[in-house]
This record gives sequence, structure tokens and C-alpha cells, in this order.
Amino acid sequence: MQAGLAKLPIFTTLGGYGGLSQRFNRLDVSIRGDAERTAYQDSTLTDGSTASNKDRNYNQYTGALRGGYELTPGVTPFVEVAADTRVHDLNADLSGYQRNSKGVTGKLGTTFEMSRFLTGEIALGYTWRNYEDPRLSQIAARSAMRR
Repeated sequence: MQAGLAKLPIFTTLGGYGGLSQRFNRLDVSIRGDAERTAYQDSTLTDGSTASNKDRNYNQYTGALRGGYELTPGVTPFVEVAADTRVHDLNADLSGYQRNSKGVTGKLGTTFEMSRFLTGEIALGYTWRNYEDPRLSQIAARSAMRR
């Protein structure tokens, strides 16, 4: 965070994805790819000047592979592995850190169908992220997801 901010800068994330899925009897296999662009507006400072946030703008590209097996109608446990790359517009941020990174996420979960109109998914995952800059430590974290 910059000192002397009049208000937090607005950022926009736009993206798209595509994928293919194939069902082999009860086995479901899918592959997905997506691309996102995150861009920040300049910060307005309390003295009326502006500060650039171009060092925070980045593109992220992700590919994921999922396999699931339908145990009963409407209940499909799955395993998913995803890999992503983040590429910032500027090689180094204002502090001199190279924030480009690569990440891997593994998930175990299940999809469920309570009715034709009520479906969901729940999963537990673990993510690893490695930054280009050797001064930045690898990040590893657990996550839970519901939809």
C-alpha cells in the first residue's frame, strides 16, 4: 500500500476460459484453460497527485486437468490438478521485486446434485507458488472451496 492514498485504486479483471469434457461410462475427464488480465488504475494521493500502479498489472494463464467417477447419480468425486503462470507488465515492481510466478494447485472434492435446479461442488486444495525473485519465499497454502 502506498502512503498518502486519498482512496484505494480500482482494479479490473477480465478473462475467458474454454475446455473439453469426455465421459466414459461413469468416468468423467475434462481439460480446461483460461486467461485473465488484471489492471490497476493510478492511485490518487492526498496532495492531489497520482502514482502509477503499472507494476501491479499482470496476465495469468491456467491449465487444469480433472478426473471424476460417478459413484451414484448426482454424486461425482474428483481429483483436479491445475498449473498457472503470472506475467507482470513490468519485470520488477516499485520495490525492485520480480513478482512473476508459477503455481500448481491440487484439489480433491465432489460434485453433487440435490435436484435438477440445485447442484454444487465442494473441494479441499493445496497450492504452491514460486516467484522469479529469489528473495521471495515459496508460498504453500490449503484452501476449501464451495460453489
